[in-house]
Amino acid sequence: MEDKSESIIPGVLIMLSALAAMIYCNIGYDAQYNSLWASFVEISFGPVASFSVKKQLLPLINEGFMAVFFLVVTIEIKHQCLYGALNSKRYVSYPLIAAIGGMAVPAAIYLIFNYNTPYAVGWAIPTATDIAFSLGCLLLLGRGFPPTMRIFLLSLAIFDDLGAIIIIALYYSGNLSLLMLFGSFVMTVAMLVINQMGVRLFYPYMLLSLLLWLLMLKSGVHATLSGCVLAMVLPMRHDCGEAAMALRQRLMPLVQYFILPVFALANTGVVVSTGIDLFHPISMGIIGGLIFGKPIGIMTFGYIAERLGLALRPHGLLDRHILGVSFLCGIGFTMSLFVGMLAFDETMDAMMDIVRYSVLIASVCSGIIGLICLYTIKTKGENANVLQNE
Repeated sequence: MEDKSESIIPGVLIMLSALAAMIYCNIGYDAQYNSLWASFVEISFGPVASFSVKKQLLPLINEGFMAVFFLVVTIEIKHQCLYGALNSKRYVSYPLIAAIGGMAVPAAIYLIFNYNTPYAVGWAIPTATDIAFSLGCLLLLGRGFPPTMRIFLLSLAIFDDLGAIIIIALYYSGNLSLLMLFGSFVMTVAMLVINQMGVRLFYPYMLLSLLLWLLMLKSGVHATLSGCVLAMVLPMRHDCGEAAMALRQRLMPLVQYFILPVFALANTGVVVSTGIDLFHPISMGIIGGLIFGKPIGIMTFGYIAERLGLALRPHGLLDRHILGVSFLCGIGFTMSLFVGMLAFDETMDAMMDIVRYSVLIASVCSGIIGLICLYTIKTKGENANVLQNE
């Protein structure tokens, strides 16, 4: 059966949505754009609204809609870990160790330019990968690559984003709610318990994960993590993951044709200016970290892990595939901007303009380089197949 996820249409929709937001904001409508996504939405429960969440529309999209996206990709990764290309610890270790390198080297590059300055607080900005946009770029290329390359990108980006969430929780979240965190822990344990009890219907897990999402949203931890938690506790072993993968297939059109385009539309409205100093230490650290640090860290740590026998790359994954994917992981965009807003609060608001343009430039350059690398590989492979057939 044809895998609909390999169509280029979702990737085109994501890029068109991003382009529409950029154009709209740069022809004088940036105030209306920002006003729309800054409007508040309130979710309340109970007869007297004893539990309520009041959030701006943009965070709800980034932490609500994207939780569904994380659910879909984590189901696929879990299935691959149990029955597919990542079905051993050494296969899983490869993207995990590579992701660690893809965070450590960009952070080091940033600190080289900003060490012992007030700007050093932004060291985590270039460590993040925007999984939605990196996957969108890969979808633009369509078929012609080993299936393990897509799994490698997803697992690499998931580990990267989980690392970013941990950094945010430990380093940047000064107002975490311990009560809500404890509630999140209780919901997670409850899902694990019903899993151990042999509950195979998905509805109890869905209900508990909704409560988990609300608690995480109130706790200060990025609520998209709830999608990963739900995917990890869904029962798979009794039917080799068929029911979970069927759920993924049902959610995939919603994710590809609605959630990801809306996410792109809501997050890419940046007004381009020519008055930004791109040789500022912050710019140098972010651009150097995302464009060069990501591929260097991913390639180097992956290579060392293989040489030491700590990890094995998934079958069919060649150095040139890893290189192209590692450049796509330099698309930091929304996650990098989010970390930047946490690092440079209102007391250093002037720095955020530098952060925005640096992240935008680095993400666009990384995406273009990654696409060119992978397109060249794909073209050579197609030409080789033609010559072989002749």
